[in-house]
Amino acid sequence: MPEHVHIIGAGVVGSATGRALASVGHQVSFVDVNEDRVATMAAEGFGASTSLQLPGDRSTVVLLSVPTPSTGSSYDLSIMEDAARSAGRAFAADPHPHVVVVRSTVTPTFCDTLLTPWLEESSSKRAGEDFFVVSAPEFLREDRALDDALNPWVTVVGAHDENARQRVAEVFAPLGGKEAIFDNPTVAEMIKIVHNCFNAAKISFWNEIWRLCEHLGVDQRQVGQTVAMSAEGSFNPSYGIKGGYPYGGACLPKDLDGLLGLGAAQGVELPLLAAVKVVNQMLAEGR
Repeated sequence: MPEHVHIIGAGVVGSATGRALASVGHQVSFVDVNEDRVATMAAEGFGASTSLQLPGDRSTVVLLSVPTPSTGSSYDLSIMEDAARSAGRAFAADPHPHVVVVRSTVTPTFCDTLLTPWLEESSSKRAGEDFFVVSAPEFLREDRALDDALNPWVTVVGAHDENARQRVAEVFAPLGGKEAIFDNPTVAEMIKIVHNCFNAAKISFWNEIWRLCEHLGVDQRQVGQTVAMSAEGSFNPSYGIKGGYPYGGACLPKDLDGLLGLGAAQGVELPLLAAVKVVNQMLAEGR
């Protein structure tokens, strides 16, 4: 069934998500403090306002898609808090049990430890009874956000309430792609951060290899393209993802030591690969 979806935050992620959901039949409206963005979305035919306007006759889905910039060691959640509390104040005067969906990147446990209290305080209502909280993080690339929103490869949904998480999953289902649904929002929040950190680690790994290849006069592109086909860690999605177990056998430790030794002989520091050895040793020693 089509839903009425409010998108709080009409930036790159929010606007792409809203346009995608509208394309599959949902009624989408936008909320943003930036009046230029509100005007842009209104010009496209969407409902748009600087404050959340609930219809008053039914339950709706409210997506929080506002910036959560880095503080250097965490996330600045001040904009998110303002958005959440404004939604809570709108809920206070409405009898329907709305579903709040966090689309932004946040610290794991955010839904349980911060968002829920903010909403309860500002609405004077109880989570799990009067409203429901769901984590459904985005995986959109900035330069092709709309294409990714229209063609998601995976939709991740986490919530304690079964009906709420199923409802949100059904909102995104017409867009296609795989679904990963969990009974804990922290799992979904953690997936989003680990997703990006994995990408960062992979880029860093190949940057280290590039530096060593440069010293050896080897074309790193040839190495990378072939390893992407030959290494099980590249072509097998299940390879190595079971945590808590150090790698073993003869090849992995021997070749890691060999590459670290080669780097040292060439005067090329390989800090990521050195850390790989340290992590494995810690697990092997039970630390």
